[in-house]
Amino acid sequence: MRKIFSSALITAATAVAVVATAAGAGTADAAPVYEQDYRVAVQAVSTYWKDQAPELFGRKYVAPANRGVLEPGTATGCGEMPKNNAIYCPRDHSVQFGRDYLEQAAGSGDVLVYDVVAHEWAHAVLRQQPAGVVHKPQELQAQCLSGGALGDLVRQEVLVVDEGDEEGFAALFNRSSAPGDIHGTAKQQAQAFMTGWKQGPKACFDR
Repeated sequence: MRKIFSSALITAATAVAVVATAAGAGTADAAPVYEQDYRVAVQAVSTYWKDQAPELFGRKYVAPANRGVLEPGTATGCGEMPKNNAIYCPRDHSVQFGRDYLEQAAGSGDVLVYDVVAHEWAHAVLRQQPAGVVHKPQELQAQCLSGGALGDLVRQEVLVVDEGDEEGFAALFNRSSAPGDIHGTAKQQAQAFMTGWKQGPKACFDR
């Protein structure tokens, strides 16, 4: 059975909602508010990089282990799961997502759930690239790859763009706007995401 889930994304000047189709089970009203979007995002993004990374970069790709949704304080390969965060852990090549962070993200629009998943997977991709092409800090480059993967998934018609959900779009880049934040300002995040969204992942390695 096919179910339709939605997540906001971006066109050049318009906030849009992304609709993903995927097989699902269970009842939506019994699940956490973020769960459907999280599961669809993991399936779409993980499959995308498995299929595309070797072709895009000409290198062997090893998918990160997904430790799933964790409570703050849960032990990970890189220490305790922080509050309100999602992390890629290079020590054991894994991704994990804080339950409180996904709940917060879903409360601002389901776009953030998709971006959180795609962003952490992007760190796993960057880990496997030559050091000379990886920017420091990596956060804006990971944001670019997040946009690149999600944009390609729309172009491949895995995700279908629909109009609407402007509030979710506005929230996407307004979470780390303080000067000096390693994630960059809201404007820098938007520019990085849009570079990947419009030009694809390879553009994320151009200086």
